Amino acid sequence: MSTNNGFYLFKSSSDANSLRVLDSGPWYFAGKLIILQKWHEGIQFSKVKLSKVPVWVKLYNVPLNLWTIEGLSYAASAVGTPLYLDDATESRSRINYARVCTEISAENDIPENFDLDVGKGRIYSIDVQVPWKPPSCAICKEFGHSINNCNKVLRKVWVPKDTKMFLLPPQCVSLLLNKLKLSPFLP
Repeated sequence: MSTNNGFYLFKSSSDANSLRVLDSGPWYFAGKLIILQKWHEGIQFSKVKLSKVPVWVKLYNVPLNLWTIEGLSYAASAVGTPLYLDDATESRSRINYARVCTEISAENDIPENFDLDVGKGRIYSIDVQVPWKPPSCAICKEFGHSINNCNKVLRKVWVPKDTKMFLLPPQCVSLLLNKLKLSPFLP
């Protein structure tokens, strides 16, 4: 069911199913993040300013000894706040990259790679890939729009100059041309 201000209400068959859906996010529809929240009495339907959002982050070249929840959380913390691992990462059924749901901030850039110091002089270079990231604004420090669509940015707008055209009588034209030492161009 939809409301008149862009919000949707979903009804679930059971509380267990609702919790499964809420815990399985983040959810995206047509490339847009959907914020799901459990209904409660007095809930306010208002758009929130998103300064942090959860995204899936792929981490490459993570050493096998760090393929634990603690180790991958440590690695993902270089990008944001780690939330949870996907099933293939947690079960180690795919080890060419680790996929971690990570909360990122609009205030920080996501690195393409970073050095991970695991102690004893061992440093690993970890490559980062974020398959999808919502647009963010460097001015507002929020997700949901880019700087090109920011209401806080002053835009230069071209306004045509108001020029007035008028005709001079022939005697004024010749006086003006003489004063400027120009000759009239006549066909």
